Amino acid sequence: MNKYKRIIIIGILSMMVLSSCMKKNDQTDDIPVITPTLTVDFSNTIGKIKPLNGINNGPKSNASIKDDKIEWGLDMTKMYRELDVPYVRTHDMEYPDGSDMFIDIHCIFPDFSRKADDADAYDFSGTDEYIANIQDSGAKVFYRLGESIATSVNEAKYQYPPEDYEKWAEVCGNIIAHYNEGWNDGFEYGIEYWEIWNEPDQSRQWIGKIEDYYKLYQVTARYLKELYPDIHIGGGVLASASEESVQAFLDGITDDGEDTPLDFFSWHIYTDTPSDIAHRADLVRKILDQNGYNDTTTFLDEWNYVDDWTNIETTWEKIQSPEMASFYAACMIMMQNSNVDAAMYYDGTMTGEYAKWCGLYTSDGKKLPGYYGIWSFSQLRNLKNQVKISYKRDPLDQGVFACAASGEKDAILLANTSNKIVRFCLLSNSVHSSATYTRVNTEYPDGIVSKQEQFTGEEVLEMQAGELLFISLSEEK
Repeated sequence: MNKYKRIIIIGILSMMVLSSCMKKNDQTDDIPVITPTLTVDFSNTIGKIKPLNGINNGPKSNASIKDDKIEWGLDMTKMYRELDVPYVRTHDMEYPDGSDMFIDIHCIFPDFSRKADDADAYDFSGTDEYIANIQDSGAKVFYRLGESIATSVNEAKYQYPPEDYEKWAEVCGNIIAHYNEGWNDGFEYGIEYWEIWNEPDQSRQWIGKIEDYYKLYQVTARYLKELYPDIHIGGGVLASASEESVQAFLDGITDDGEDTPLDFFSWHIYTDTPSDIAHRADLVRKILDQNGYNDTTTFLDEWNYVDDWTNIETTWEKIQSPEMASFYAACMIMMQNSNVDAAMYYDGTMTGEYAKWCGLYTSDGKKLPGYYGIWSFSQLRNLKNQVKISYKRDPLDQGVFACAASGEKDAILLANTSNKIVRFCLLSNSVHSSATYTRVNTEYPDGIVSKQEQFTGEEVLEMQAGELLFISLSEEK
C-alpha cells in the first residue's frame, strides 16, 4: 500500500475511534476524564529506551564476618536479574555501620603513609567479593572512587580532602588496574565508568572547601585518563545541581586554562514531583552545552522520593507504600523523555536505617510495590524501541505519565500519580491478539494480572489514584 494512503486511512480510523471514545466517556459523568485521548503509534519509533533502571548497591547486603568469611544477610541476585539491572553504582556500602571492607578508598588502601605502588598496602578482599556479586547478577559495575557518607559531620573520618591529591590519584589508578588489568591478583572486568567522589556540596560527604574538590577532580581525572584512555571518567556528583553549582564545577576543573576530562557529569535529585527531574536534567544539559561539553553524557545516579527532609520518617513510610509503583514509573518516564542518559535508583541494600531508602523489597526479600515501577520500565527497555505517544490534552498537568515501546512485542506503561480516578481513551494504530494488564495500587500492592483476548486499538481505561498499569501486547497472528 502507498504510504500516503496508509497515513490517510490511519487518520480516518483515528477520527472514527476518537468519536467512539468520546461517546463512551460522555456516558460516565461522575468519573473525571483527565486525558480524553492518548494515541500510541507503534509504527513510529522515536528513540531507544535508555538504561534508567540502574540501582545503587546490591545485590547482596547486610554483610557480617564468620570464620574469616563474609556472610550476606540478604541475597537479591535473582531479583536483580528479573529487573535486568544495567548498572550497579558502588556508593555508600560502608554507610551507616562501617565495616571497613568494601569499595571505599580507606578500605582498600588503609594506610596512606605507605607508597601507592606497594602491592602489599592494598586489601581488595571484601571489595573483590562485592564486585563479583554485581557481575554475577548480570549488571555492569559503575564504580565510585571515594568514600561513603558519614552518619554525621561530627563522626566523619574519611570525608576530608586527601592530603596528597597526586598520591590519591595513583591509588585510584591501581584500583582500576586491579579490576581491569589483573594487577595484584586482580581481574579483567573491563569496568567502563569511574566516578570521582560523591556529593562534594554535602557537608557529611566533603568536609572542605568546594574548590578543594575541583582540584581533586582535576588532578585525578587527568591522571587516570592519561593512564587509561579508554575508560569513562566523570564527576560533579552534585546533591544540588543548580545553574550556579554546575557552572562553578566546570570553571573549577579548568581554572588553570587546561582541559580536564569529563566523559560524564553526574547529579542527584530526591523529590515528590516527577517533573522536577526533567527540569533539572534540562538545566544540566544546557550548562554543559554552553560550555562546550556537548559530548559529555549525564547520569542521574541517585534518585528517590522525598517529600520533607525535616520529617524523614514520613518519607520512609511513603517509600514502602503502594503509590511508589506509579511514582517510580513516572520518574523513569520523565527521565526517558528528558536529558538523562542513564540512572541509578537509591538504594538496593538492607543494613540498619539504610534499608529505609529501599522501596523495592523488604529485609526478608519480599517485593515492595516500588519493585513494579522499576520492573515495568525494565520491560520497556527489553523491547528497545520507544514509540510515539500523542495526547489530546497534556496528561502531565494531571499527574498521568505514559511511555510505550515496540520490539518482539509491544507494551504501554501508564502511571497515575494523582489522587484522582482517571478515565480516558487509549487509541492504537494496530490490532493485537491479546493484552496482559498488570496493575499495582492500594488495593493490590502486590500486583494483579488480567488478560484480554483482543486489543482492538480502541480501549477506554480507568486507573485508580496512585496506580501503575503495564500493558503487554501480543501481535495478531
